[in-house]
Amino acid sequence: MKETFTKRYLLVFVMLLGGVTLFAQPANYWSNSFNSEASLLGGAVVGGGSNITSIYYNPANIAEIKESNIAFNSSLFKLQYEKYDNAFGDERTVSNPVFKVEPRFASLILRPKKHPKISWQMAVFSRDFYSLYLYDTYSESAKKLGLAASGTYSGSFNLRGTYSDYWAGLGASYQINDHLYMGFSLLGSLKNMYYTNRRQTVLEQSGNELQFANRQDLSVWSAYDWINFWDIRMLVKIGLRYKLKNTSFGLNLTSPSVKIMGYAHLKLEHSYLNIVDNQGEPIPNFIEQYAADYVYCQVKDPFSASFGITHYQPEKKQQFYFSTEFFAGLKPYKMIDPTRGHSLFADVVTDSPKATIYYGNKPILNIGFGYLKKLKPEFEIMFGFKTDFNSYNIPKSFIRDNSESIFKQYVSSDLYHLSGGANFIFLNKLKINTGLELTYGQNNSNRQFINFTDIKWYNPEDNTALQGLRGNDMDYSTLNIGLFFGFTYIFK
Repeated sequence: MKETFTKRYLLVFVMLLGGVTLFAQPANYWSNSFNSEASLLGGAVVGGGSNITSIYYNPANIAEIKESNIAFNSSLFKLQYEKYDNAFGDERTVSNPVFKVEPRFASLILRPKKHPKISWQMAVFSRDFYSLYLYDTYSESAKKLGLAASGTYSGSFNLRGTYSDYWAGLGASYQINDHLYMGFSLLGSLKNMYYTNRRQTVLEQSGNELQFANRQDLSVWSAYDWINFWDIRMLVKIGLRYKLKNTSFGLNLTSPSVKIMGYAHLKLEHSYLNIVDNQGEPIPNFIEQYAADYVYCQVKDPFSASFGITHYQPEKKQQFYFSTEFFAGLKPYKMIDPTRGHSLFADVVTDSPKATIYYGNKPILNIGFGYLKKLKPEFEIMFGFKTDFNSYNIPKSFIRDNSESIFKQYVSSDLYHLSGGANFIFLNKLKINTGLELTYGQNNSNRQFINFTDIKWYNPEDNTALQGLRGNDMDYSTLNIGLFFGFTYIFK
């Protein structure tokens, strides 16, 4: 009878997995928000208190959960707002408001009666989500812009992108003695990115007298990038937890991820028509196109080590949490390498530097703090704070030959997360948690996406036309607000 009961909950858990959707931002490792006590405590739960997220924060903490349970957490909504000042020239601002509703976390924890020192966990969850949509158009008379021509100048910029990261795995913990626990988890990651970016500038001349002889009346510069990839990877977490009377310490080591399989599709175009140099001499028309399917791609995860302390004050019915995690750096590597084909398909070979996309990360250290107060046996409040530093790091030498590289259009920043919420416990069987998370970040002096002011006929520095050189004076800021809801059902 008990075996049938357990299988029934296992079936429900598997059904929940099919509805889980997840998304991510690769430069910020601590943007994950699982909508559980761990998230509301700022992720500062390596030393204890990670509950259903133990498989991720510290698998040794799985043994901390005394009874089998099934949990499902979801976002009621999340509002993401990004602002880019001077993105397309002086005082031209664009914003990226995104409203999202998505499931976040599903977990099943089993405590076998015959082996009370062993605990098992299965989970599927989102590590992060990031989406971006920026669009701008510009139109002005050529005379007002200082171009030696009569007619109308127009420009357009359209960027769309999403990055998602699905995680799933199995974890276990073992109680060595009354004080020491160890744990292990094997996790798989499915990363996917869709990115498209089109930029165009057009000068349509008018009148009977054209400024330059033997020229058509339409001059055009255009660039287009389209990339879609997915990458499956595996990694291992090993955790320890040492518990004293009122304080516990945790250590978790995460291996670098290992590629299992995946590939990318991409298309790059760059052209200009009827362009002259700044002395009025015609430049030969130019078009460059590249497209490839099933080329090699990888999105690496670095080695990391986290340490945490959880301090309990039973007499005051409160708990304090602290965690820190060090992420090793990743030297710039070929994230998309079109000189290598996927092993299941024909090899793709090209020498085009613009088709190779690099990525890399610098070493960082994040910290988090949390506080929990039990006001009643069935009611708890929680607060948390954590840093989320930007790890993106690509030296200019790696993208010098690729002025339109997608990651020259990518802007990220240090983020700071503030959270708070409550747990409601009913009949010691059902725990419902809800909370709010605020995220803020700012990063000034970024390179502009495109410059629709200070127009030049031709810029040999970056092989662009009918636009100004991109300056490093774009300011970026972001503010995210998320409202979450989740439940955990305990069964024996």
